[in-house]
Amino acid sequence: MLPLAVNEVTQVGLEAIAAEEWVAPLLEVVPGAPVAFIESVGWDAEMRPFDCYRAWLRTDRTRIEIQVSGP
Repeated sequence: MLPLAVNEVTQVGLEAIAAEEWVAPLLEVVPGAPVAFIESVGWDAEMRPFDCYRAWLRTDRTRIEIQVSGP
């Protein structure tokens, strides 16, 4: 495994949305049900992206904790 520089920036978006037709059956909810949508991208110290994901979560089965720290 190659060493990875400590990441400098991670951008995460969290949004309440209505479940779309295609994602509703995957989450076992009806279309239009409220779900949380998370989109994240992480960059290393040289600003190369190394992590990217999108997730749709049932809010009745998920606990979300957010920890923020800064300089």
